[in-house]
Amino acid sequence: PESQIAVKIQRYEDVIDSLKRLLEAERRRTKQARAAHTLELQQRTGLQALLRQCVEDIRERRKALEAEAQRERSASDRDQARNRPISALRPVPAASAVARPLSAAPSALTPTNRRPNSAAGMAAHGPFAGVAGTAAASAANDVPLTPSERQDLISTLLSHEDVMRAVFDRAFPGVTPHPPSDPYLDRMAAWQEQRDAQVAANAKVLAAAKNAVLPPATAIKE
Repeated sequence: PESQIAVKIQRYEDVIDSLKRLLEAERRRTKQARAAHTLELQQRTGLQALLRQCVEDIRERRKALEAEAQRERSASDRDQARNRPISALRPVPAASAVARPLSAAPSALTPTNRRPNSAAGMAAHGPFAGVAGTAAASAANDVPLTPSERQDLISTLLSHEDVMRAVFDRAFPGVTPHPPSDPYLDRMAAWQEQRDAQVAANAKVLAAAKNAVLPPATAIKE
């Protein structure tokens, strides 16, 4: 009878309406979760940029301090060279040179035994001694960080949740300190997308069942 068909149609329409409302609610939740995820990524990117800038500032300050120390050492060496007595720069008498054993080759002399006015002595004790020492120390200790190493450093810092939590609390007081983590948001978004797909599939099945239950239009007219 037509009354039973109308009741079934109304029941299916009610089910479809409830599924549509559920789908809209799930879509709103998914949108909110994605917005929270995007906001967290923006905050994390801003914190990373802040840490990178801090590292760059420290490197620039270190270079400035090293340059200032090098200038001070060079000025001190020049002052010592000017104030050095003239007798220290006089050549060694020939007698002392003859008295030296022939077995003592120049290559066997240590830097401490060489004359102050020799080429090696000037390199070791002259006004450029500070520059040479600074260059050697810079080559031995001052190893600049490459972009990949800097990124590894930031990743290492980010892997320590306690440290980053303390830094975040000090840098951004009053802001929500502990947002959900990325894996949690990804799992929640995947679960909601799966539910959306399931709801859409159920709606299609109900629509197909509704079309199969309805009799032809000619039969209803009769």
